[in-house]
Amino acid sequence: MMGTQNHTPACLLATLTATSMWMN
Repeated sequence: MMGTQNHTPACLLATLTATSMWMN
């Protein structure tokens, strides 16, 4: 999932939020 840098800010934010939820 996280590898290429051709991600949109929205997509990145969603992924970050999901990861944050998982980490919490």
